[in-house]
This record gives sequence, C-alpha cells and structure tokens, in this order.
Amino acid sequence: MVATGLHLLRHGFASISPRFIVASTRSASAPPAPAPPAARGATPSSRFTCRRTGTGAMGAGGKGQHVIDAATQPYHPEKLERKADVPIGDFFKVDIRVGVVTSVEPYPEMRKPSYKLEVDFGPVVGKLWTSAQVTNYAKDELLGRKVVGTVNLGSKTLPKGFVSQFLVMGALNPDGTVQLLQVPEETLPGSAVA
Repeated sequence: MVATGLHLLRHGFASISPRFIVASTRSASAPPAPAPPAARGATPSSRFTCRRTGTGAMGAGGKGQHVIDAATQPYHPEKLERKADVPIGDFFKVDIRVGVVTSVEPYPEMRKPSYKLEVDFGPVVGKLWTSAQVTNYAKDELLGRKVVGTVNLGSKTLPKGFVSQFLVMGALNPDGTVQLLQVPEETLPGSAVA
C-alpha cells in the first residue's frame, strides 16, 4: 500500500517532505500486529494504518489513500503544502536503508494494483517483504533494482495474510504515479540513508 508525503506518520512521526512516498502509515494507538511468518525472519511489531495529516493534495481528514489522477494532478508540486517542522531527534529514529529487490509477485487481492516485493537489506536487516503500488514498473525492471526502504516502522497484515514489513520509498509524479528513489549502483545493500 502506498501513502504519500514520506509519511513517517506510519510510525508516529510527522512528514519530512511532501514529494516522497512510502508504503503505509501507522497509528500510534493501533494494536500490535500478529508476528510475520518466521520464514521471512520477521519479528512482532506495531500495526499501522494510513492517515491524512492536513489539507492539500491529500485532502483534509480521512485515510490518506494514494490516488492516481492524470486529470487533476493531485501531487503537482504547486499543490503540495509545506509540512510542519519535526524535531531532528525524531527523524534520526527512523532507519532508512538501501536494499535490492529479490522477488516481485503480483498482489491481485489489493484494491489498487500492487506488487509484493521482497528486498534484501544486507547482513544486519536481512530480507523483508512489502506491498507497493508500483505497477508502473514491469516486474523485470524491479527485480535486481536497488531501492530505498524504511525498515523500523513496524509490520502490517494485509489481505490474504500477507505481512508488509517495511516501506519502500519514492517520489510522486503530479498524477500520483510512483517513481522509486534511485541510489548509485555501487551502494551496498544495507547502507544507511542519511
């Protein structure tokens, strides 16, 4: 699931930049999610839901659903309000890493076209799964691609019991299509993003 605005709100943080997107947002009061399957090396974590944080392209109130709309271009930079400042200490709590996509699977159970992505974040974090609305990329474009993900925001159980364990990050085109963030090819899996 893709939410807009580098919504670190998924994990209780305020947004950093309105032009970046991540996979989901967490409610601080949400109950814990079931533990992800052991085969994926996951641990129990917090449950998260999408939430909007104000007005602008995302609208006021509601659930922060990511939309793709070529006619209204809801994410055009001229329509995006600047978000409130956040304490730097809160930002430094977020673990953003580089990983390599190792598996891409269709996810037809989601309401909006999505893939299940397995990403290897190196020797410390390991392989994690997520769901993302990045079907504007062909599967072969994603497989082996280096991506940026936020890995310490908790897990969410999605339809059919799939557990999303991290947020893949990208920038939104004006119409809402996702452009995954790119890193230099020589960047090692597991490298921290600062």
